[in-house]
Amino acid sequence: MTRSTARGARNLVGLIAGLSAVLALFSRPAQAGHAPLLPEPRTLLLREDDPSHLVIGTRRGGYFVTRDAGATWSWMCEAGVGYEDEEVYPGALLPGGTLVLSTGFGGITSSTDGCGFSAWLPSEQPFVADVRTAASVEGTVLALEARSVEHAFVNQLWQSSDGFRWQALGPPFAPDAQAKSFAVSNEGALFVGTSGLSGAELWRSTDAGESWEPALLTTEPDVAPRVVGAYGDAETARVFIVLDSAQVEGLTTRPDRALLSVDSGQTFSTLLEAAGDLSSWALSSDGTKLALGGHADGIWVLQDAESAAPNAVIRRVWDHSVHALAWSAAGRLYAAAHEAIDGFSVGVSDDDGHSFRSVFALCQVQGPLACAPDTSVGAQCQSGGETGWDVRKEVADERACSRGDEETSEPSLPEPAKMDADPSSEGASAPQAGCAIALSYGPDSRGGAIAFSLVGALLALRSLGRRAISPARCP
Repeated sequence: MTRSTARGARNLVGLIAGLSAVLALFSRPAQAGHAPLLPEPRTLLLREDDPSHLVIGTRRGGYFVTRDAGATWSWMCEAGVGYEDEEVYPGALLPGGTLVLSTGFGGITSSTDGCGFSAWLPSEQPFVADVRTAASVEGTVLALEARSVEHAFVNQLWQSSDGFRWQALGPPFAPDAQAKSFAVSNEGALFVGTSGLSGAELWRSTDAGESWEPALLTTEPDVAPRVVGAYGDAETARVFIVLDSAQVEGLTTRPDRALLSVDSGQTFSTLLEAAGDLSSWALSSDGTKLALGGHADGIWVLQDAESAAPNAVIRRVWDHSVHALAWSAAGRLYAAAHEAIDGFSVGVSDDDGHSFRSVFALCQVQGPLACAPDTSVGAQCQSGGETGWDVRKEVADERACSRGDEETSEPSLPEPAKMDADPSSEGASAPQAGCAIALSYGPDSRGGAIAFSLVGALLALRSLGRRAISPARCP
């Protein structure tokens, strides 16, 4: 069996498994008229000084926390954390365990123990676009506010030494564009990506935000620059950026691409032309490893990223869809996957993304985090009720836990294709027209729409009676 044939067969099996899981959900009785929603991990927060402490932020599911390296997990509901949005925003897990989260238009929420959260608003109508730690100053966390005022934007960086008390870092900047994300290099240089009428730009500051120097990334409209990370000195820092193209009704208008700068953000070269949406990215804290991933692209890893040349070759190591990526201090790669297809919601790799073992599945969650009733999580996050964990856990796939118990030292999913070829090689074979859905289905929020459409079609066919259906032949 060729590599492309094997990959096509695995993807087809994955699609069938995903549809079966969704059909199983439909067959369960809904409680109080509400169908449970499958939480989708989007944020992986690792603690530098304690590898056993991990927090996962999910769309439509709140946050999950472990303090024993994934042996047990607990739930922190949206109301307990302090937001009502289905989306999840960036955050940071500081040394000592303080959790600092953006709640989007709700500002910042912070907690020392995961039980009692305190909100902070940088302005009356804020939008906190990004939260990052500053490697140059241990324990320092920065937040990027990007709000609009009439016909202009107010982009302001804030910093805190404890996650609760904040002060402005320099004056507001780039009034004609909206800031999207930022990064802090290991030597303290600041890099902010903005989008405006002139296109996407990267703004650089080497004096703690007092002054800024812009560089044009692209004049293409509707492109958001996502600053992955930066490492190096003021003149030769490697800066990695994803140009995130606009999405229209779940379809990518143009593929994303990743850029590399070897001169601290002054000039750029293309590192990766993606097949679709690069929704995931991570640069290790020592700058040596870069990981990029997405729904149609799998995972790509660049070694020796801190000294990468403009013609650096990034290699594809994993061909499954991913929702989020993060490197641990020890160099392990964490990836958010799709539980119904991959067998876990979050996995960890000890070989730079070539294989993963499960570290988190919904069936592992014991319930709400045990907190005093006078704390926000203790008061708001319940087991019973329409929004309690007893209802939400209906989407958990118990097979994910049984697979994880069988062998935790090996990946709990089918072995992926290991593609160490040059990125200019053929890669994944293009599916034939009649097999497009079976081979290119991506287990993400967009692919979910396809899955539900297929489920509807299957249910309609079932209503016509039991008939033999001959599937299209796929390579």
